[in-house]
Amino acid sequence: MVKKQSVFGVAMMMTVTIASTGMAEFVIPQMGGGTIGQGLAPMKHADISFDGTSIGVHVDTSVGVPALRALEEPYEFDPQQPWGVLSDKAYNFQYGWNSSGFLSMPADGWIWIEQLSSSDGLEIYQRPPATPAYDPIFGTGGSGTRWRWSLSMTHNVYAIENPLQRELSAAYRVYIGDDVTGEPLPQYNSAEVTLTFAASVWGDFDDNGMLGCEDIDALIGAIAAGESDSSFDMNRDGMLNLDDRDAWLRQAGLAFPELTGGEPISLGDANLDGMVDDIDFAAWNSSKFSSVAEWCRGDFNADGVVDVRDYDIWNAGRPTPAAIQNAVPEVIHAPCWLLVVTLVRRRSAIVRQPDGRGSDRYLEVTGSRRYRDRSLPIVRDLD
Repeated sequence: MVKKQSVFGVAMMMTVTIASTGMAEFVIPQMGGGTIGQGLAPMKHADISFDGTSIGVHVDTSVGVPALRALEEPYEFDPQQPWGVLSDKAYNFQYGWNSSGFLSMPADGWIWIEQLSSSDGLEIYQRPPATPAYDPIFGTGGSGTRWRWSLSMTHNVYAIENPLQRELSAAYRVYIGDDVTGEPLPQYNSAEVTLTFAASVWGDFDDNGMLGCEDIDALIGAIAAGESDSSFDMNRDGMLNLDDRDAWLRQAGLAFPELTGGEPISLGDANLDGMVDDIDFAAWNSSKFSSVAEWCRGDFNADGVVDVRDYDIWNAGRPTPAAIQNAVPEVIHAPCWLLVVTLVRRRSAIVRQPDGRGSDRYLEVTGSRRYRDRSLPIVRDLD
C-alpha cells in the first residue's frame, strides 16, 4: 500500500530530478520479463501436434500465468540492439510454440499460426530461431497476422507499454496452410488457443488493479514533498513534476473511456468521474486553506495546500455553456418539461451515502470498478 504524503505549510513547487545510481546499465531480455530469468520463470509451452488430418494444441498448465514486467532503474535495453524495441515496455517470453512429437508435413503445406485477436496495446516480436530476431509479427507495427512456424521451439516476446488492465490475452488459430502464401488448406482441421498474461496497471501505485484516488493522491503527495521515487515518474523523463500528474490523468482517461471518451481526466475533476462540476467544488471547499497534498481533496497543482490557485484550476476546467450545448444538441428543440426531467434525473444520479467504515468512501464509476475517495461520501450510480 502506498502511503499518502501530507505537506504542512505552503510548499514551493519545484521539479525534482529522479536520483540515479550512475550510468544506465544495459541488460539483455530475460524470459520472465524485467530481470527475472528462466530459473524463476520457467518455459510454458503450447505443444502442437498433427496427425495427418487435424492440428492439436495443448498448453502446459503446470506453469502459472506469465507476468509482463518492465525493467527497473538502473537497468535499460541498449537501443542499438534488436531488443531495443522493448525499451520502456513490460515484456515476457515464457510462452513457446513447441512440437509435441515428430511432425510430418503434407505436400505443399506447412504449419501456420494466425492471430485472431489480442488485448489493446499488446505487441509481439519474434525471437530466435525465427529471423530476423525481434521483428514485429502478428499485426504489430502493421505486420501480417499470419506467421510461418519453423517447427522448432520458438519463444516469441510479448510486450506492452503502460498497461491499462491486469489481464491480457492473445488468441490464435493453428492450421495447415499453403507453404508459401499461408492460405488455409480446407482439407485439414485447425485448432484455436488463447494465451493469457498478467500485468501491473501503469499508474496503479497501490497495485489493486484500479486507477483511483489513492493512486493520484500518492503521486500528488510525492510531487509536493519533493520526492525522487522513480516509481512515480509516469512519463519516464527522470523528473518528478506536474508533467507526471498530467501523464497519470491521460492514463486514467484511457483506462475509462466510458467516462472520458478516451480523453484525459480534466484538471479540477477531484472525484475522477469525467466531469468538472459542483461535486468537485465541494471537495475543494471542504479542504480549502488547509495543508493537504491530495488531488481528490482539491490540491490540483500539487503544492501541498488547497487554496485559490486550486479553485482557479477547478473553475477553468468547468465546461462553458456553449460547450454544454454542443455536447447535447438534441435538447435544443426538446420540450421544456423534457429538459427539466433530464436535469432532475441527472441530479438524482448523485446519492450521498455513508459506507459505515469511518472516513473511507467509495465512488461507484461502473458496475465493476470503484474509485476510492477518502474525502467524499458520494456514490455515483451510472447504471
